[in-house]
Amino acid sequence: MSNCMFKSVSQRPSPQIAKVLLCFGFTALTGALLLHPPQATAQAIPTATVGIFPSLFAGATATDTGFNSGKNIAVTGGLDVGFYSGRRFEYALEYRGIYPVSNGEVDRQKSNLIGFNLSTRPGRLHPYGDIFYGRAEVSYAGAGAEVPGTPIFYTKSSSSVIAVGGGATFDLGSQFALRFDALFQRFDVPVTASGHLYPTSASIDFIYRIRHRGMTGDRQLEVNRGK
Repeated sequence: MSNCMFKSVSQRPSPQIAKVLLCFGFTALTGALLLHPPQATAQAIPTATVGIFPSLFAGATATDTGFNSGKNIAVTGGLDVGFYSGRRFEYALEYRGIYPVSNGEVDRQKSNLIGFNLSTRPGRLHPYGDIFYGRAEVSYAGAGAEVPGTPIFYTKSSSSVIAVGGGATFDLGSQFALRFDALFQRFDVPVTASGHLYPTSASIDFIYRIRHRGMTGDRQLEVNRGK
């Protein structure tokens, strides 16, 4: 072990990340314009059905880390900023943080993600899909993880993350909801032959919608449903 090297480093984003971000930004902008095009006059915009509506969420996440059968139990929390157009779809920007609290015997993965969410509105059940970009940190248990074919061990590494996911939100009322979510991530790491990890996770989140001034009770739920 005396000849081994131990490192804790950050991986630089690959050039492909810039291309992904450019495509992501273009897709988000195009979706926003298609779902919520500019109105001719201010009077043409129904004030009860167009607006920006934030919500907070927190929950529990189970993750298969994709590294030597590692498992994590984590807490998840974040903020959504939704844009309701009174149509069939809703789009939102989301920040999501995932922090492991147990089961880090192999590795512990935490991440901070920002992304775009598109969901359906009619009814109480709202299927959705999303895409994220962010940063992740992986801590390796024990003496660290070995770089294949070398005497170098890493105790910690960090990198950019690309993630896609989906699930469904179930309304409990005008301000509260439950969300069932699946997320598929890709990390860049120095300790696998491919240079990547592919964690998968499942979450249950509790959502609190911040009430918009002038919108109360069933009327806000009606707007949230896209009626």
